[in-house]
Amino acid sequence: MPNPRPAVIVILERDGAFLLVQRNNPPDAGLWGHAGGKLEWGESLEQAALRELREETGLDAAPLGRLPPLDVLTEAHHFILCPVVCEDRGGDPVAGDDARATGWFTLADMRATPERFSRDVARICEQARAWQAARTLG
Repeated sequence: MPNPRPAVIVILERDGAFLLVQRNNPPDAGLWGHAGGKLEWGESLEQAALRELREETGLDAAPLGRLPPLDVLTEAHHFILCPVVCEDRGGDPVAGDDARATGWFTLADMRATPERFSRDVARICEQARAWQAARTLG
């Protein structure tokens, strides 16, 4: 049996909306989720997050911190997803690598049509927003 794979997801917010990509490959092909992917040998979580963001959207960002990891377990995959909250540096995203499309979505968008999004996307965005607010106050 294969071991779980560590992976990162990038949480990037701009003007009240979160950057998401439409997945081209399993798991979650066709659904909207955070840019991200598997770590490469020797990469830190932050390095992997910035690489995946560039590969899937063409954007650059600055890592700010990490949220608690989550398990994604399906019949075919087991990933340990490590969310990395990043600071937006502007630019227009362009889908690349295994992203079919890119888009900016509000929490209201995610709640209105949850079937279009990967599991926990809205919850992770809420966590990131709360983390950012606490960081600003602290």
